[in-house]
Amino acid sequence: MTYNYDKKQYELTLLLKQGFYDYAYAYLTDKSTKADFGFIEGNHYETENDYYIFVYWRNNSFRYDRLVGVKAVNTSR
Repeated sequence: MTYNYDKKQYELTLLLKQGFYDYAYAYLTDKSTKADFGFIEGNHYETENDYYIFVYWRNNSFRYDRLVGVKAVNTSR
């Protein structure tokens, strides 16, 4: 990446293959050796999430899946 002094930002142009890319922004000071991932995007470790688990069963005699169990889980409980 190169720093653009007119825009006061780093820039880079490159070709990427089609697919899924996972990335994170991090902040690193001159005196630190540990990156801070929460400085730019924040830290949401206390965020409440709901997860739903569905269990299906398939009988080889039929052409469909049967729902045999459902469980709801909340991260704050």
